[in-house]
Amino acid sequence: MLCWVGEQYEVRSDVLARLAAREAGRSKAVSRERVRQLVGRWESAGLVQQRRILHGLPSVVWLSAAGLRQCGLPYRYHTPRIDQLWHTHFVALARLYAERSWATGRWQSERDLHHALGRDRKERHVPDGVWWQDGVATAVEVERARKSDRRIGEIFAELRACYPQVWYVAVSPLVADAVLRVVEGDPAVHVSLAGQLEER
Repeated sequence: MLCWVGEQYEVRSDVLARLAAREAGRSKAVSRERVRQLVGRWESAGLVQQRRILHGLPSVVWLSAAGLRQCGLPYRYHTPRIDQLWHTHFVALARLYAERSWATGRWQSERDLHHALGRDRKERHVPDGVWWQDGVATAVEVERARKSDRRIGEIFAELRACYPQVWYVAVSPLVADAVLRVVEGDPAVHVSLAGQLEER
């Protein structure tokens, strides 16, 4: 679970509650107190940092440099950016959904993709994650804000050039409609609404 957090840059405590439930074989998220105790132990060991960054929302947890070493993750230390918190949260929900729905596959995080590409990452669009299932890679792209059709098309073309399938997670119906308008007719593309990724 600790390494899962590190792979995703940062994770909200409500997502950790779901992860902890999965580790315990439970169908429902564990209590806030259980999560608080878990994160408290990690924090006391110097493995994570946590902060309530946005008022009224759960606290955010991320790995310290020691936590990254503990997990054997080769990434540079990262602190959350306030303008990216919602984005990383929806990416985490997409990963949770994928791992719950297709248990035999595996997730490759954007952080891992950036590390693997090195300097080449500046030359191409890196998806928010890749889901590997039976040797087939599906690029995962979370869309929070409506982009121009041209920009959606540019990103889509880059993704389809590198990946046989693309899964878009749109935060609103308006964003989903914009994506569907551009990718219409491509059988290798699936579009979901973020609300559909909540626990079933």
